[in-house]
Amino acid sequence: MAPGRKQPSSLRGTSSRKGIKYTTTQLASKKQRIELTLKQKCNVIDQAQKQGFLPYSVATTLVRVNQSMLAKQFTVTAKTINRALWNAKKLKQQLLTTSGDLRRNREIKYRAIEEKVVAFISLLRNRRKPMPVSLSIVKEYAEQVAKSLDEHEFKASNGWWQKLMKRNNIGKSVRLHGEAGGVNPEEIKDKIQEIKKILEEYDSELVYNWDETGLYFRLIPSATYTSPNEQRRRVRGTKAQKAKDRVTLITCTNATGTHKIPLAMIGKAANPRCFRSCQSPLPYNSQKNAWNDHVITKWWFHDVFLPAIRKRTS
Repeated sequence: MAPGRKQPSSLRGTSSRKGIKYTTTQLASKKQRIELTLKQKCNVIDQAQKQGFLPYSVATTLVRVNQSMLAKQFTVTAKTINRALWNAKKLKQQLLTTSGDLRRNREIKYRAIEEKVVAFISLLRNRRKPMPVSLSIVKEYAEQVAKSLDEHEFKASNGWWQKLMKRNNIGKSVRLHGEAGGVNPEEIKDKIQEIKKILEEYDSELVYNWDETGLYFRLIPSATYTSPNEQRRRVRGTKAQKAKDRVTLITCTNATGTHKIPLAMIGKAANPRCFRSCQSPLPYNSQKNAWNDHVITKWWFHDVFLPAIRKRTS
């Protein structure tokens, strides 16, 4: 075709291959490639093992037929199924140490740094009392390791961390709460069994559990819904969102949950202003820091717990 002349509309967006014409859309769809994740490849291997033709070394008619069935099931080519079956042992071992969401096992550029970082995380989390691991700690350690290995081009970026998490099956960051992490379950395992044996001798109605919790009574929510006439960009918070005024509540109930001891409250003031004109709706006592101590515990046992038990059993 001469330069400068437009291509006829009948030929635009088409291509021929062995005398057959394809549109560009058809060619694009033919080039689409579906890759199985590592977990899906292992599922293929499991299906093949159930059908009884793994391991194999010679491509028999039975194998080819089963490959076609698996290919249709997973919507991939028979070649992809064949490749997964030949590497069955390798893929199974890889699934034990890496994430099942990986599609390709690419070469890791900074493998030595990654191995040390993963070992560092395992060391902190597998201690008798696990230590919290934050992103800033991981990045700082990775930078130190890179410096010691003379890897001056390495950068502990968020992208590097996300890929490391995916390759090594590291879970997402979770918010820590409570104090149970300060106890080693293995150390108290025998003691728990002893307590259970003792409790078996008593009726569940007569077994009570006692605990305490803090209540920030001035703290207001940090999020809000807006009215129709408000502009969301102009909504602002207040200092009350960070108020630290606290009281301690003592809670107690039996094992079946049928008898709840009245809530008891511990505050700082011996005679709070709010109770000067009216009586406290809860059993109230004071302590310098609004904490529970042996004096408060004795008061609660004799003045709150025993009266409630006597009232129920009498």
